[in-house]
Amino acid sequence: MAGVQELELEGVIGFSGVQRHALLLHPNDAHIIYPLGATVVIRNVHDNKDQTFLQGHTDRVTCITMSKDGKLLASGQITHMGYLAQIMVWDISQIGTGQPKLMHVLKLHKVQIQALAFSCHGSYLASLGGADDNNLVIWRVEDGMAICGSPASHDSALTLCWYNNSEGSLASGGLRNLRVWDFDAVNRKVRPTDAALGQNNPNPNPNPNPNPNPHPNPNPNPNPNQVRPTDVALGQNKRSINCKLLAWLGSQGCRGTGPGAPVG
Repeated sequence: MAGVQELELEGVIGFSGVQRHALLLHPNDAHIIYPLGATVVIRNVHDNKDQTFLQGHTDRVTCITMSKDGKLLASGQITHMGYLAQIMVWDISQIGTGQPKLMHVLKLHKVQIQALAFSCHGSYLASLGGADDNNLVIWRVEDGMAICGSPASHDSALTLCWYNNSEGSLASGGLRNLRVWDFDAVNRKVRPTDAALGQNNPNPNPNPNPNPNPHPNPNPNPNPNQVRPTDVALGQNKRSINCKLLAWLGSQGCRGTGPGAPVG
């Protein structure tokens, strides 16, 4: 209709909580970042009226991630069948003092962006497509170029994260799959190593002996919320990553403890 101006978003109330690990605390401890519909909200925790909105997505935001130094933010969305879902990379280095700037709009994945992760120094962004795509792509943040990609797994991949101290290694996991990836930026290749996860045994202790464990648990009532580690084997290349699968696949996420770690 001619002469009708588009309404400007002035404020939001609430948080849907639908997306996993999508409530981020900025390293300055003064701002939280979360998606709400097709918008990403940056809110001052000390002043509810101090809100900044990152807009440009055409449909619901499905995942967000932030670099460790808090200077970069990436958001991915869902779209209609047959279309490419976009990733938006933002410069939020002036958070609290200036407006965020859109750096890149990236499109390669079909229908949905499942997960995003920045490398430890923020030089690269890894993206994971949803069920209709299921591909891993690594982008160079500086110019938004797609460096390389690969099918993420034989089954659905749901999450990914980079090593904390290396821009040459990352891991992805999902339904019955866990992979460690070697990223070669020079030759523009990424190579997976599958972890041997074993088989689910409905009767892990067939021994009829009522007390087969010579060292019983001193705590007769263990905490039901206790995290139990599971070692994983990484094939025949004899490389060890000393990896513990700390309910990582069960939660379909990779939680960190440093700046930018999810708080919800």
